[in-house]
Amino acid sequence: MSRTAQFVFVVFLSATFLAAALQAQAAEVAGTVERLRGAVAAERDGARRTLGQGAAVFVGDRLTTGGDSRLEVRFVDGTVVTLGDRSDLVVDRFLYDPPRDAGDAVLQLANGVFRAASGGISKLRGAPLKIETPTGTLGIRGTEFWGEQRADSLLVALLGGGGAFVENVAGRTEIGDIGYATKVEAPGQAPSPAFALTAEQIEAALATVAW
Repeated sequence: MSRTAQFVFVVFLSATFLAAALQAQAAEVAGTVERLRGAVAAERDGARRTLGQGAAVFVGDRLTTGGDSRLEVRFVDGTVVTLGDRSDLVVDRFLYDPPRDAGDAVLQLANGVFRAASGGISKLRGAPLKIETPTGTLGIRGTEFWGEQRADSLLVALLGGGGAFVENVAGRTEIGDIGYATKVEAPGQAPSPAFALTAEQIEAALATVAW
């Protein structure tokens, strides 16, 4: 084999291995469907698939629900996220490596309503689990919470655990008491100071993700 042919062959092998590595990374399993109801689907790299119970959820998946639908995903660290009607959530990143005390998880909620109970990743140094929305970013520290992003407003309520915060370019609000919430009224506005929800408001919020 000539040197030119050898060079071409090495380049081909390198490109093949690189493509395989990128494909494996793109197909990294982030979680599993625990429960579902109604019209739910996942889309990644332009390919759309219908989800069923036990189906894998991958990094890069865009998860959507239709009317009168629910989707519950258990992520690899034990975090459980339930989506309510007409919700749109992208699994942007989900890395969990407890032996190295390392993790990085970002979920992007474009629209909809959700309930989440954080798992092992929120207990790592820096609590590296975040949910990004068009109006603010949620930071989670070993907690259970509910949130709704509709149109240009975001509402987040603490249901249990160690607390959370909501921040954007205009400010940051910590929620440390169960039953308290913060609201971002519009893009560019700071999250409101934490305020108490009534029992009726909490009940109404939970109904949006109830089975």
